[in-house]
Amino acid sequence: PAQYTRLLGPGAVRAVTDLAVAETPGVTVLSREGWLEDWTSSPLTAGLRTLMVVSQVALALLAVVALVLTVVATARDRRRTLHVLRTLGLDPGTARRLSAGEVLPLTVAALLAGSAIGFVVPWLLLSALGLTALTGEPDGTHVAFTWQPVAIAVGALLAGLWVAVEIEARTRRDDDLAVGIREAER
Repeated sequence: PAQYTRLLGPGAVRAVTDLAVAETPGVTVLSREGWLEDWTSSPLTAGLRTLMVVSQVALALLAVVALVLTVVATARDRRRTLHVLRTLGLDPGTARRLSAGEVLPLTVAALLAGSAIGFVVPWLLLSALGLTALTGEPDGTHVAFTWQPVAIAVGALLAGLWVAVEIEARTRRDDDLAVGIREAER
C-alpha cells in the first residue's frame, strides 16, 4: 500500500527539493500546483464546467421568458393608460420608455433577490457539502464571489426587458385609439 506524507506551507516545495525527497526510491512527489493542474484538466472537471455554463445560459433564458410573460400579463392595464396618453401626443419611443420604466422596478427586485439567493445558499451549504475533502484546501474551503454570474443575470434581464417592451409595443402599434379609450372608460 502507498503511504502519503503531506508537506504544507510556503517552504514545502523548497524543502522537498533541498532534501532530495524525489530521488528516494518508491517516492513520488506531487506538489499542490501539480495536483491542481491534473484535477482542473481532467475530463470530469471539464464536463462539470461545461454543465455549469449550459445551466447558466438556460437559467438566463428562463429569466428572459419569465420577464416577458410578466410584462405580457400586465400589458392590458398599461395599454389603457397608453391609449389615453397617445391621444394627448405621446410618441411611440416615449411609450416604450414608459413601459420599460414601469417594469424596471420588478426587474431590479428580481435581480437583487436572485443575487442574494445565489450568494447566500452556497455559503450556507459550504460545510454540509464537504468540499474541503474534494478541493484539498489546507485552510478549508471558502466561497469565492465573482462578478461574472451577476453580469450574466444583468445582461439577461436587460435583454428580457428590451424583448418584452418591444413585443408589447409591436402588439400595441395597430391599436385603434378610439376603441382603446372606450375600453379604458369601462
